[in-house]
Amino acid sequence: MSGSLIPTAEQIETLRDLFFKKLEREGTPFEDGLDARDINRIETSNLYLQKFLETYDLDMKQALKTLWDTCLWRKAYGTNDINEHNVNQQHLYSGIIFAYNRDIDGKTLLICKTKLHQKGKNDVDDLIRLLVYWVERLQREENYAQISLVFDMNSTGLSNMDMEFTKRIIETFKFYYPYILNYIIIFDMPWVLSAAFKIVKSLLPPKAVAKMKFVNQKTISDYVDESNALSCWGGKDNYVYSFVPENRKSEENRVNHNNNNYDLISQNGNESASLSARKASERRGKFAKRAFDRNVHFANSSPPDSPMSDTAQSTSTDRNEAELLRITPDDAIVFMKTGNELVGTVEIMNISYSDVTYKIKTTSPEKFRVRPSSGCLSHGASTTINVVLQQGQSLSTLNKDKFLVMAMPLSAEDAGNTQAIAELWKNTPTNSPSVEQRRLKCTLPHQMAPGDGLKNGRVNSGSYSNVIDSDRQFTSMLSQLTETTSRLENQIKFSQSLQWITLTVFMLLSMAVVYILKQEINQSGACHSEF
Repeated sequence: MSGSLIPTAEQIETLRDLFFKKLEREGTPFEDGLDARDINRIETSNLYLQKFLETYDLDMKQALKTLWDTCLWRKAYGTNDINEHNVNQQHLYSGIIFAYNRDIDGKTLLICKTKLHQKGKNDVDDLIRLLVYWVERLQREENYAQISLVFDMNSTGLSNMDMEFTKRIIETFKFYYPYILNYIIIFDMPWVLSAAFKIVKSLLPPKAVAKMKFVNQKTISDYVDESNALSCWGGKDNYVYSFVPENRKSEENRVNHNNNNYDLISQNGNESASLSARKASERRGKFAKRAFDRNVHFANSSPPDSPMSDTAQSTSTDRNEAELLRITPDDAIVFMKTGNELVGTVEIMNISYSDVTYKIKTTSPEKFRVRPSSGCLSHGASTTINVVLQQGQSLSTLNKDKFLVMAMPLSAEDAGNTQAIAELWKNTPTNSPSVEQRRLKCTLPHQMAPGDGLKNGRVNSGSYSNVIDSDRQFTSMLSQLTETTSRLENQIKFSQSLQWITLTVFMLLSMAVVYILKQEINQSGACHSEF
């Protein structure tokens, strides 16, 4: 990274120590702790920690905060478990987001074809999940090297411009991958969308704004060599997108490289390699080998024989090969601020070879609105469950609430038959071996303490108010942009209608003139014939 301050081995080790001390001192909202793969990465990869320090110009406090928040997000979002099989297959093979070729600095291009996105038709959550898949894959393949994000806006119109999607992309890179962008290349942006990108700039930190490059066919060669530029950009590459599965062996090579890199930096620093190794061993014993325990504790008010109680048997505790559903996140619902509501999302996917019916229960049905609370999934299908905390509910007891996801296999004749499915659930005991049960607890993100949250839709106090103020500011700007673009779109439609009316009137007048002239010519010819 040009112009960045390079951290020393001691600074990297300090960041690592601060992270593990914070983890030991404060713990996490998750009963089984952070993802062991993230813990291992922080433990073994100096390069990964170096990226955070470089991004914030060696500001240790900011680097630690971002690293911590990133690990919490990765755990809650299930980032390490995202792969080519559990993202939206239609989006994956459509080429709306894909990686191909490199910029002039040798960084991989992550291309977003905005014309393929239709606001209101494509699910933004699915698109962000696909984006995360490509970013994670490139990090594995390129060993945390930077990438250049390309917004290909050729043939993009107002119907393709989705500010919610754009905001989510920005937030993903800004908060969880702040180190990864080399350039943000906006190709062939229509002038009608210039107002939208003024708002986009306001959401980015100064460093990211400096990386934004607006290009067209004449200027894209400043950032992407002509031989690497797609033909639709005016380049020489006639590539047509076709998805290529990932070779996950590259991840093993990267881990080995990181381990070697850790030893090399430790030996070159003032701190001896033996001391670093000893610290690493101590930390691994505390954090890297936490046992995975799916048997979370439920509220005491649950009846002893209830499926929500501690003693209820679960057919999926061991996550064996007979598992029906893959649930993301798999142990906790993280409630995030959306408008004036707190909303948690859970994605479930049918990974069995038959149709599956599912049902969601909670210890506090009066507190939550769950949509959908039941349904059916065919083989390989997935759906997102939205859990909304009802207005007026306190956050102080949220961590005591639990959810139960139950699933049963369906026969071919029962699939789609709502009455048969209802009878099946009615006649099948909840502790039946055929019912798979998965328990989820409720939690809040690190930035939001229970006492600083919402009640009756209003903000009380605390650092979370900054996030809400930011949301209000964005909502205001988005509202202004929506009004402006709506007026512009109406003006364009009016102008088009006026042009059609003018053209129609002109054609009618032309036909009338031709008809009148023809009649006069005929009459003149008749007069001459009489004489």
